Amino acid sequence: MMGFADANPQASLEAMAQDLSTAHETGIDRADLCAEQLVRVWRDEAQRRGAEAVERFSRRMLVGELHHDLPEGWRTNWPRSDPATSRLASMTADWICNHAEEDQHAAERVCDAMIDEGRAGGIPPGWLPANADDPLLVEIFRLHWREPR
Repeated sequence: MMGFADANPQASLEAMAQDLSTAHETGIDRADLCAEQLVRVWRDEAQRRGAEAVERFSRRMLVGELHHDLPEGWRTNWPRSDPATSRLASMTADWICNHAEEDQHAAERVCDAMIDEGRAGGIPPGWLPANADDPLLVEIFRLHWREPR
C-alpha cells in the first residue's frame, strides 16, 4: 500500500480507493473498496514499519487531501465566509480522524502549526506540497509531530 501511495503522491484517499477498485483494462469494479478501508490498511502497514513510516504515512495522506480539497493551494488568510475555509476545516478534521488514536494529538499539533505558520507568512500563498518529502511539510512535521519536551 505504501508503494502505491508513493507512486501516486497527490492522490486523495478517495481517488486511490477508486483507482484500486477498478480493473483499468475493462473498466469493471473489482471490489467495493472505500477510503476508510484503504486508510486502515495503509495505517496498519505504516504502524508495522515503525514511527518513521507512520510519520511519512501522515505526511503523504495530508498531501493527497490538500490536493483534493484545496486544489487552488494554501491561502494567507481563511475568512469564515470563504468556501475554502470550510473545506480546510473539514479536510483537517477528517485527516486527524484517519490517524490511530495515539497519533491524533500529533496530527492536531501539525494542523495548528500549519494554520499559525500560514497566518505568519511562513507558508506561501498557493503552496501545495508535491509529495510527502516537500521541504516545508517535512519541516512542519519535524517541529510539531513529536510531543514537545
